[in-house]
Amino acid sequence: MLQRNHLIKKWPGTTGIIGFISVFIIYIVTMTLMDAETPMELLSNSIDPLVTWSQYITPRYSLIMDIAVISSTASSLWLTTYILSRAWYAMSRDKLFLNLFGYTHKKTERHGHI
Repeated sequence: MLQRNHLIKKWPGTTGIIGFISVFIIYIVTMTLMDAETPMELLSNSIDPLVTWSQYITPRYSLIMDIAVISSTASSLWLTTYILSRAWYAMSRDKLFLNLFGYTHKKTERHGHI
């Protein structure tokens, strides 16, 4: 057990505070720009105000923004799948999860590991 384990419940850490402040600033800047540059009627009647704002500001570049959002979503899904498969493998190895997820093919199995 870690010696500083008790701090986890009391203090979110420096990176937690930096992350909170960064997200707060991004939202404040984004919302201020959205309110200043886009008519409120368009934003309030929209299902996705961020898309409405981007199409209102740069209608010619909305396709590029769509590609950026799709690639960002795909990369985060890939990372989640990668992390999840490693977690399932480790849990299966420790007999906390189904043995099916701890299986490795004989070709790719390294000597000395499962």
